[in-house]
Amino acid sequence: MKKIYIAFLVSLVLLLSSCRNIDPVALLKANSQVQAFLEQYPNADITMVKMNADQVEADNEFAETICGVELQLVPHYKVKMVDPDSDLEVYAYIELESQEVVCVRKIGKEEAKVAKEKEVVKVEEQKKEEYKKEEQKKEEYKEEEKQEYEKEQKEYEHCDIDIQLDYELLDGNKIMLKWTPYDCEDFEAYKVVWSNSVENPKYPDQGYVEGISGYEKTVAEPKLKSGVNYFAITVLTKGGNVYSNTVKVEYEGQEANCEGYDPVLESSFEGGNPVLEWTPYECDDLSYYKVVWSQTNSDPMYPDDGYISVISDYSNTKMKVPAEKYKEGTNYYRISVILDGFYDGNDDLRLNTNVVTLVKNGTAT
Repeated sequence: MKKIYIAFLVSLVLLLSSCRNIDPVALLKANSQVQAFLEQYPNADITMVKMNADQVEADNEFAETICGVELQLVPHYKVKMVDPDSDLEVYAYIELESQEVVCVRKIGKEEAKVAKEKEVVKVEEQKKEEYKKEEQKKEEYKEEEKQEYEKEQKEYEHCDIDIQLDYELLDGNKIMLKWTPYDCEDFEAYKVVWSNSVENPKYPDQGYVEGISGYEKTVAEPKLKSGVNYFAITVLTKGGNVYSNTVKVEYEGQEANCEGYDPVLESSFEGGNPVLEWTPYECDDLSYYKVVWSQTNSDPMYPDDGYISVISDYSNTKMKVPAEKYKEGTNYYRISVILDGFYDGNDDLRLNTNVVTLVKNGTAT
């Protein structure tokens, strides 16, 4: 006597209540190949799942591999019959609206494994394509941001203040930068800019290693990298950018040793929202910290689960989680530390912290 799984029974009830009295069992039994299979293997297990159009689209790669047909993007039943005593499986697809059995195929388990592997490869390719689109959007956003700054520069006049930058060498690979405060009303932010090749680095062209929003804070302690280091301050104002002089520092000392780096993620709460804090990665090959969040995967990581924030400053290791990323139920958080070369396909250049699990109104684990 063949076993009929709960998924089949639930799907059948839903079908009979909404789809013109379709009897999928009768449709299947009317197919000669299905009849022959069930007669030969009466103990076969049957699983039937109702799929909407989006699920059909996601399953089409597998259907094409098994049946050699592309399914119409309309609701279907996917039926799988497995004989536990042999290596044989039968796959079938039934289109709900037309009541047509559009595919029936008997295969061995090894062939089914190959088809599933192809489906996994397609999913990975889709993820890579999505990542490329995401990076392209970032570049477009940067260009829009730059154009917005240029527009604002034409609309305001800024104070005539000469920003003088000086420095003091600290222990290890650290340097203390000090500069003249810009204390005018049109002040917006300081950007600490670094380059190892541009002698007069400026924001946004060379990016920044630290952003400061208060005009009274005129000290920063970035890290030095091997070779020549150029530092400068860009002051963002409503009347346009103001640039400091550039300081040049050559560094040949011992850099931080990140061998054995084992990042730890901890959490606390401020104003009812979680605050994440993690171990800094202090070596030159850091690309980004990716702050990852999921409510469905207890072991989330980038890029599989995306990210809610990206941070390029190695010293910025604290983040308050926005309210929309801390929802009712269980929330899983992790930091993926991305090193240079990861995007070339080397997964070893992604270092993950532990996972912090937070239940809303609960505590961290």
